[in-house]
Amino acid sequence: MTHVRGIIDDTGDTVDQLYFCSDSCDIYFDPNNVEVEVLQTTLGMNWKNDIARLEPYGGWNGCHEILTPQKCSNCGTTLYHHPQGGENEPIR
Repeated sequence: MTHVRGIIDDTGDTVDQLYFCSDSCDIYFDPNNVEVEVLQTTLGMNWKNDIARLEPYGGWNGCHEILTPQKCSNCGTTLYHHPQGGENEPIR
């Protein structure tokens, strides 16, 4: 399941998120060692401004379900997503 780290604004509100495939990728994330295309895909063209507001690693924050395809912000692995929003589907 996906690990998440927030990007905060000047008031301390989370305004965007980075997604990671594992706690290790979150811990060792360094925007200087990541392919620019991965960050542009996740954050858009203003990714440098967003990275400056990235909250520091605060411990394990995994097991999040995501609804759309995302790439790990560190290694670029495509993360599992659940397009039905986590709702249980009847068995047929």
